[in-house]
Amino acid sequence: MALTRRREPYIFAALNSARVMVVIGTRPEYYNAVWVKNEWSRYLALIKGGAKKVLIPAYRDMDLYDLPEEFSHLQAQESNFCLCHRFHDTCDIGRGGVRSGVWFYFCVILL
Repeated sequence: MALTRRREPYIFAALNSARVMVVIGTRPEYYNAVWVKNEWSRYLALIKGGAKKVLIPAYRDMDLYDLPEEFSHLQAQESNFCLCHRFHDTCDIGRGGVRSGVWFYFCVILL
């Protein structure tokens, strides 16, 4: 628990500065692990509070309908592709697009 407390300021800063959070998982229980859910639910709360942020659930080897209910209003991505290329295209990174320079917060769940 002490290690978690020491990391909290960094997690807090990352959640608040990231414009995009990608939550990646391969099993429903991974999304609901205590610290994983803590992070994505805090990020969703920022969005619901009016922050201009995007949360992208990504999944592999599981059914879309097994994602947490809290993600039901979001566009999930099946991650059987290279995420780097997909987000490069999605966010216009390097092309001077509207979302150029997007900060990503990856919440990777034991793939």
